[in-house]
Amino acid sequence: MQEDQCARRILVRILVRARGVVSLLLTGLSGMNSVITFV
Repeated sequence: MQEDQCARRILVRILVRARGVVSLLLTGLSGMNSVITFV
């Protein structure tokens, strides 16, 4: 049972990190789009 809890904790950590990376990518893409529209 304890191993399952540990694996779940690792999965949650990976999901949180993936969400942060995705949000960073989205903000970067929107910033690039605004730069392209300005040019």
